[in-house]
Amino acid sequence: MKKVTIKRAILDMIEETDDTLLRELPLLKKWAVKADARIGSYYNYEKKNYVIEVENCSADIPCGVVHVLGIILGDAGCDCDVDFTSSMNIWTDTLDYISTDVLESQVVTWSDGTANIVQLDWEIQNGKIVFSSDYDGQYITIQGLSYEMDSEGYPIIYESHIDAISLFLKRKVLDREKWRLLKTGNDIRALQNELVLLERAYHRAVRYARTEDDPITESQRRQIAEMINDPLSGHGMYLLRLDNWY
Repeated sequence: MKKVTIKRAILDMIEETDDTLLRELPLLKKWAVKADARIGSYYNYEKKNYVIEVENCSADIPCGVVHVLGIILGDAGCDCDVDFTSSMNIWTDTLDYISTDVLESQVVTWSDGTANIVQLDWEIQNGKIVFSSDYDGQYITIQGLSYEMDSEGYPIIYESHIDAISLFLKRKVLDREKWRLLKTGNDIRALQNELVLLERAYHRAVRYARTEDDPITESQRRQIAEMINDPLSGHGMYLLRLDNWY
């Protein structure tokens, strides 16, 4: 699947509407990222590891991370081979890389030659990872799904998302214009109709983008064909139910 910068969707929308919107690139970028997140695609993101320092009971989520997959206590590095599974791993100064089969919310600490299992309860609050205990000054390694960025700091997305994002931006700009007209007492009925048409076109484009992101496999295609052609539950039975028996 071809990937392009999200800026292309912004420039396409500006080219089709109003060149003066170039002055509002930061706002349009924010809206475009929001639109892409609404389309959603697990395969659109990079899986990356980050090492960050905890301040008191919280740590900032790195820029570009859209979902935190897992956390382990300690600096395990940013290599791709760090294992974030139900076997929680920990890197310490006194031990090499160790692992134990414990619950995902538990980690191993090492003190005085004794391994201790402790809870690592955390949640996301206001763009931060918040812990139930104080780990001030310690490092954590997180694994997250992140956008790949271009040289200008714009996210890289699937090309199939471009039309949907462009339509979303058109609707946002037109919706803002609606409120400006309302303040001046102008008639907005024509504008309302255009908003409805843009909304419908946007949802069609989103469905297409999601279909392109995850096309069905050959085995899934065969399964669908078997379901449709099944004489007891497929298309033939459906036609039989609709037949006029009188």
